[in-house]
Formats: sequence, C-alpha cells, structure tokens
Amino acid sequence: MSFPWRHLILALFLTSCTHVETGQPQVMPSQKGQTAPDADDIESLVRPKVSDFNDCYKDEQQQNPKAFGKVLLSFTIQKDGRTSDVRLLASTLKSPNMEGCLVGKIEAWQFPSPRDGQEIKVRYPFSFQP
Repeated sequence: MSFPWRHLILALFLTSCTHVETGQPQVMPSQKGQTAPDADDIESLVRPKVSDFNDCYKDEQQQNPKAFGKVLLSFTIQKDGRTSDVRLLASTLKSPNMEGCLVGKIEAWQFPSPRDGQEIKVRYPFSFQP
C-alpha cells in the first residue's frame, strides 16, 4: 500500500495558506456618557485570539478551497471578561457553517475584566484569504 502523498500535500497546503486579517475595531460605550476604551487596546486583546478562527477557515477550505471573504462581527465584553451578545452583522463568505463557527469561537473567548468595570460593545471586521 502506497503512502497517500496527495492527501499530505493537500493538508499541508490548507494548513499553511490560511490567512486571517483584522480590520480596525469599533468600540462603543455601553452606557450614555461613558467613554469607550481605545480601539488599539481592544485590538491588542483580540489579535492573539484570532488564531482560533483558523479551525473554522480550514474546515471551510476543505469544502471550498477557494473560500474567501469578509465578516463584520459584534460582541460585548462583560464586566467579568466573558463575551456575550455575539452577532454576525455582515458577511461575504456565503458559508453559514463557517459564520456559525466564528460566532462560536468568539462566544468562548475570555478577556481580562474591563478596567472601569463597564461592559464594552465591539464591532470587529475580519477578512479571510487563501
């Protein structure tokens, strides 16, 4: 029995070619009169977690190797750092499975508690390219 090189090469291709980019987050105050945290602060918290999206994208690429697109997601960072109210606001992916996977990943994220003890509402764009 010969080794399935074709499958190994395809697997290496899929794992090495996924590319997720983040756009600039939009941070909104959760209460009237409150100032929103700096978008750069939120970006520094989210950037290390973006690798969570690779599993979603790799699964999608197995079904559609040319998959690409952009999504706009919103979520709230609660007082204890957990996420809530995760929503897909817009998408060009045309993949309900991947979109659902992305929402599920964000629902599992945990952040440090916000400094001022107030919830933080975030809109965040992401793009996916092979």
